[in-house]
Amino acid sequence: MIYKQITSTADPLFDKCRQIYCDNFPIEEQRSIEEQKRIFREYPEFRFYALMDTDQKEESNNPDKVSGILSFWRFKSCFFGEHLAIDEKYKGCGIGTLAVDFLKRQGISVGVPVILEIEMPDNAVAARRENFYKRLGFVTNEHIHFQPPFHKGQAPLEMQIMSYPNPINARQYELFYREEIEIMPKF
Repeated sequence: MIYKQITSTADPLFDKCRQIYCDNFPIEEQRSIEEQKRIFREYPEFRFYALMDTDQKEESNNPDKVSGILSFWRFKSCFFGEHLAIDEKYKGCGIGTLAVDFLKRQGISVGVPVILEIEMPDNAVAARRENFYKRLGFVTNEHIHFQPPFHKGQAPLEMQIMSYPNPINARQYELFYREEIEIMPKF
């Protein structure tokens, strides 16, 4: 598998990545195209990867080889895994596990936690997602958390915080949340 970094909406792989993103996340958890352009332009600490179903460098620009996406932030206090999505035809093939391991290695390399926000586990799909991350070493935190809105007029969305390799304390949560607020759209 190749992790191909996308740095612009003009990248030839972006449309396929966007399709996977929109197919896997509800609108209230999606950035608009305009917001994504702003993020690429203003935040070098943002990473967006096309997960490529190939190990052939020459195929790394082929949209048909995109099997998923991974986006994350290098905040001062942590790595924040913002979005992970796998194309429907590749689900269950282990690509999500490889992507999460890649993200975990980022945090390990600099000795900071990796933080995720996931939907509250109040339905079968959300509970499976929580269990997926638990199997990969993440722990559920007790912090009450609301994701700031991605869209004007949208209310903050209650989410659950998970972290790797250990739970985060109140101070770590506060640092993370301040950094998250900074990167969200300003209405």
